[in-house]
Amino acid sequence: MLDKFNNPKISVICNCYNGQDYLRYSIDSVLNQTYSNFELLFIDNCSTDNTRKIIKSYLDSRLKYLKTEINVNLGEARNFALKFITGEFFAFIDADDIWVKEKLEKQINFMRFKNIKISYSQAKIFYLDGRENEYSYRNKDQLIDIQNLSKNYDICFSTLIAKTSLLENMKNIFNPKLKVTEDADFIFKIARNNLIGYFSDYLTYYRSSSNSLTWVEPYSFITDLNLMKKDYFGGVLNPSLLDPLYDTAYWLNVMSSWKDGRKKLSFNYLFKIKKWKFRHFLCLIMLNLPYKLLKPFFVILRKKIN
Repeated sequence: MLDKFNNPKISVICNCYNGQDYLRYSIDSVLNQTYSNFELLFIDNCSTDNTRKIIKSYLDSRLKYLKTEINVNLGEARNFALKFITGEFFAFIDADDIWVKEKLEKQINFMRFKNIKISYSQAKIFYLDGRENEYSYRNKDQLIDIQNLSKNYDICFSTLIAKTSLLENMKNIFNPKLKVTEDADFIFKIARNNLIGYFSDYLTYYRSSSNSLTWVEPYSFITDLNLMKKDYFGGVLNPSLLDPLYDTAYWLNVMSSWKDGRKKLSFNYLFKIKKWKFRHFLCLIMLNLPYKLLKPFFVILRKKIN
């Protein structure tokens, strides 16, 4: 347990736009934490559903309702949220994700033990069809740098906790031009001179959606990386940091193009990948077969290609 006289305040940020369907699950999972010294900054991005009514039904003084003047993209909404934090640490939770009740307590204890400023944890992905998967491949507690993270990026943003001091002298740190990689870009920037702690306990349930922009607009992944690379050439970070993420982006577009029946485009993306693994060689065979024929095979393996 934490020393009750040394439990730093944590600012928890929840950005939301029309999140009424799962909102109570997320909010309740924060307010019911065993660690009580936090504020929950709820950022309503001009929702048009019952989001405001749901939030206003809570009487907990730790919950603070804030609203953007106009609907903005997620990067801008998160920059807006960062202006209001008052805690020594900050954390994020998406409006459809769920924290286990010991999440803040366990993770702050882990960070104190490791003497680190930023950490994330294992999460469990759950799908609408009832399947579940681990979010991270890592199976033990460890400290990693951003080069290691880039090679195997596995951060569920709703598991992140970091010291507020990492934000000093950084204005509008979330790049509003990015559609799908704003989280990774943010983490690379705040962690560039710090080790990142990975805590192997499941502390978050991440709700997977087929409406994710990563799948709906898979080329946005590549477009975002190009924008990040241009930014990093300006001296922010080493652009080579992004090379492994390009391979991931190309692979995503291989799968998406295959699903849509665009075999030639799938092959084009496949041969853009620099570092091949076994799955890439296997893909040479798979791409000659219809996606619908092999989809049941992936379901059996509990994989998500959708």
